[in-house]
Amino acid sequence: MIKSILQSIPTYVMSIFLLPKTLLDDIEKMLNSFWWGHSGDNGRGLHWLSWERLSVRKDYGGMGFKNLQAFNMAMLGKQAWNLITRPSNLVTKLLKAKYFPNCDFFESSIGHNPSYVWRSIWSSKSLVKGGCRWTIGTGEHINIWEQHWLKEGMPLTTPFDMQRFGDITKVKDLMLINSKTWDFDKIRGIFDNITLRRIMQTPLYASVRDDKLVWKLEQDSVYSVRSAYKQCVNDAGYQDRHGVAGQWNNIWHAKIPPKVKNLIWRIGRNVLPTRKKLNSRGVQCPMHCVVCNDGDEDSTHVLFSCTRSVQCWQQAGLWAHIGTGLVANNNIAENLFSILHRLNKDQQELFCVLVWSIWKRRNNKVWEDATDSDQTVVERAKHLITSWRSAQQIRQSAHITQPSHQQTVWTKPRHGRYKCNVDASFSLDRNKVGFGMCLRDDHGRFVAARTEWIEPIVDVEIGEAIGLLHALKW
Repeated sequence: MIKSILQSIPTYVMSIFLLPKTLLDDIEKMLNSFWWGHSGDNGRGLHWLSWERLSVRKDYGGMGFKNLQAFNMAMLGKQAWNLITRPSNLVTKLLKAKYFPNCDFFESSIGHNPSYVWRSIWSSKSLVKGGCRWTIGTGEHINIWEQHWLKEGMPLTTPFDMQRFGDITKVKDLMLINSKTWDFDKIRGIFDNITLRRIMQTPLYASVRDDKLVWKLEQDSVYSVRSAYKQCVNDAGYQDRHGVAGQWNNIWHAKIPPKVKNLIWRIGRNVLPTRKKLNSRGVQCPMHCVVCNDGDEDSTHVLFSCTRSVQCWQQAGLWAHIGTGLVANNNIAENLFSILHRLNKDQQELFCVLVWSIWKRRNNKVWEDATDSDQTVVERAKHLITSWRSAQQIRQSAHITQPSHQQTVWTKPRHGRYKCNVDASFSLDRNKVGFGMCLRDDHGRFVAARTEWIEPIVDVEIGEAIGLLHALKW
C-alpha cells in the first residue's frame, strides 16, 4: 500500500516542483509511522528503523521504499530531458527565450529572480548531465572537453595546456575528412595512450548522421524516471551508508507467504520486538523468556536457544543444520544467514515458516496466555507452507497456460524467394565485431555468403543490429 498508493500521491507535484527538504522529511515520517503502526494514546508506535534504512534496496537489507528526495529529482529530470530533446515544444521555447537564449540547457545558469518551476527543473541539471551521452554523427556539435561522448559515457577533462591542441575543439576535428573514421595519427600525436585507447574504442556508426544526446542508462536511449532514480541513489551513496550486507535475496526469492518474509527480514535487521529489545528502547517489561522462563529473551534465545524451540527444530529434522550454523558472537543476522546458507531450497522454506510458528507461540503466550505444544508449532508451520503452495498452484493454473516446447528448425523460404541468415561474433582480443551472412533459395540450396567486420567492439544488441543492416545493404 505504501508503494502503490501513499508514495504515488505527491507524484504530480514532484514532477514540476522541487519540494522543500522539510516537507519531504514530514512525508517520510508519516510513511514510516504508517509502516510501523500506531499504538498508545499519542498514536505513535516504535519506529524500529529510520526511513533512510527502509528506503534502501531489498538486496541491501531495506524494504525498497522510495527515497522521496531522489525520486523528486528524477521526476524533475524528466522535464529537463524534454527541454533538451524537444526544442520545438512551446514550453521549451518559452523557458529558453527567458533563461538560456544563447546557450543550451547544460550551460544555462539559474538566472536573476527565476520562477520556482525553472529553479526546480534547473536543479536536476547535474543528474541529467551524468546520465546522458552523445551519439556521434558529424561531430561538429560535440565539444571534446567536458561532454559525455566516449563509449563509456564519460567526458575528457579540460587539460591545463590547451595551447598544444590549437584549434582542435570539436569531435569532428579528431575524424578523417570525408570519412566516418578516427584520425589515428592525429589522436596519437596529441593524447596519451590511455586516452587514445578510450577514443579508438568509441564506435562511429555510418548510419548515425546527426549528433544526438541519448540516455545511456536505458537500452532504448530514452530517459526513464526509474533509471534516473537509481543513478541519483547511487550518486548519493544511500546504499553504502544505510545498507546491510547479507544474503537478502534468499529471503525475498523464497516461495513462502509474504508475512513470513517480513518476519525473517525483521529478524535479519535485528528489530524483532523481543523483551530484551523492548527494554533497550525504554519499554518496561520482564526480561526472561516467557516460553521457558529461563534466560533473557532476545532473538537468538527465543528462536534457537530456548529448550522448547530446540525441540521444535529437532522434530522438524533441522536441528543438525541449525546447531552447526550458529556462530559464537550471538549476532542474530550472522546466525540467520549462516543457517540459511547450510540449507537447501525446501529446507529454507520450512525453516522460515517454522521461525514464524515459533514466534507465534511466543506471542500467544504473551498476549493470550496460551501454551502451544511443540507438535502444534511444527504442524502449524507445515500446514502454512502446504496450504500456501496449494493456493499458489491454483492461482498459477488459472492464469498460465502450458508453454509449448518447440525446437527451432530452419525452414525453407516460400517459392521464388530467398532467405538470408545473419549472425554476429565479438572478439575482445582483437576489438572487432564480425558478421556472417548466408543466402539460400527456396530449395534450401546455398546461393552466396559474405563476411565482414567492424571495429571497435560494441554491445551485443548493437552488433546484431548492425549485422542485419549490412545484410540489407548487401
